[in-house]
Order: sequence, then C-alpha cells, then structure tokens
Amino acid sequence: MDFALLWQHCVTDIPDTNILSVCLDRTPPDSLEFKALIPELRKRKLIFQTSIAMRYRLEKLGLYPLISDSEYQFNYAFLSQALAKIECYDYLLNPDAFIAPFGVISVHPYAPDPMFLRPNSGCKVFPGQVVKKSDLPSLHLLYKLSLDELCVASPVMDIQDETRCFVMPYSDNPLLACTRYFHKDTPLEARGEISPHDIKPFLAKLKDYPCWPDAMVIDFCRLRVSGAIKIIEMNSIHTSGLYEAKGMITELITRLE
Repeated sequence: MDFALLWQHCVTDIPDTNILSVCLDRTPPDSLEFKALIPELRKRKLIFQTSIAMRYRLEKLGLYPLISDSEYQFNYAFLSQALAKIECYDYLLNPDAFIAPFGVISVHPYAPDPMFLRPNSGCKVFPGQVVKKSDLPSLHLLYKLSLDELCVASPVMDIQDETRCFVMPYSDNPLLACTRYFHKDTPLEARGEISPHDIKPFLAKLKDYPCWPDAMVIDFCRLRVSGAIKIIEMNSIHTSGLYEAKGMITELITRLE
C-alpha cells in the first residue's frame, strides 16, 4: 500500500517528498476534484499536515491518518502524569501549574498576575498566551470560551531557544527531526541550539510509558537563567508546523515502510 500526504500551507510549505500529495488549500475536501480522489486515498496510508479543523473534516469523510492519536494525549493533565510515571516530571516547564475552569481563574488564589494561560484540552480552543487577570473578559469574548473550559494557569517563565522535535517514542532512535520554533513565519531568537545530544537522556525514557502515539511533536525550550531544558508541550505530528524540518516527512515514511 502506497502513502499519500494531505497538507495545508498553514502547517508546511510545498512538501519535499515524491509521494502523492494533495494541497487542501487548492483542492478543498468539498471540491469535485477532491471527491474524485477519495476512493484512491482510502487505499493509501495517509499522512496529514493540516490544521486541527481540517483534520476533523477529513475524518468525517472516512479519511484517517496512519498514525493514530487523540487530543487527550496532548492535554496538560495527560502530559504531567505521563512524565511523572517515567520520572521526568522535572522536565515540565511549569510544574507549579494548576488546572481550573476558565470562569474561576480570575479569582483563584493561586493564579499569578500576569500568568501564562492555555487550555488543558489538546484541541487548542485558544492559543496559550501571557495574560493579566484584567485581560480575561476580553479573552472570553474573543474566543467565545465556555466558563467551564478547563485551563492551565502557571507563572510566566523566562525562556529561550524554543525547539520543535518530531519523535517516534518507541523507536531505537526516537528523533526524526528538529527545527527552530517559528512565530508568525518568523524564527524566534535562539542564543544556543538545543541539540539532539541535549535531549537524548529524556528521549530514551519515553519508551517506558505505554500510551504515547507512535509519533508526536515535543516543543522544548531552555530557561534563560539556569540553562535547564524544559518541555513546553506535546502535540500531534499531523497538525504541527514543520518550520525548517523539511525532511521529516521523508524520514517518517522511511521508518513506516
């Protein structure tokens, strides 16, 4: 069975691969051209490089990525308990974070001001960001947040060298590719790269936890003062930007063949 790649510009540039690839910005799922491709796509091993919303649209058409994962595997509650299980809890960027409904964050006694606030959910109902308590009403209106939406609140950390790593946790060589982190198509300032050697001890422990997806994305950073390497978050390999890791898809296919 051959592979096929379904992709969007919001996640990757024109992919560097020789497999069948379909740009969903040019050939959207509701187009006649795409509908004609569906029988062929259903015969192939699919790799997605799309937004979360587009992934949902494709799955409603019966098109699923080869690597199975679920949004619960990328929420903060799952991540924190998994890292504790493999004795890597100290890798968390914010071990002092707490989870509470959005509607109580502004009055919660443990909520710092300002704080870093993100949804607990892996489906990213709003982007993680630094906010003041006085900003919360505007955030509520902007993203139409439910007051019972579980959120993760934590102190603001001074970080640098944000690095995105694509990994296969149960592989003998877990690291697929690394890239600098980008914000709005601009690479973030990096004073010193986080190298594969820096994260090798952590990656070696991933296999000790049985419930990771077969491939995923881990965003690392370095604390500016101490230089310690920390994990910002984990995300789906299907809906995370490739940035400069252009060879990742080819490497992933090679390992999956």
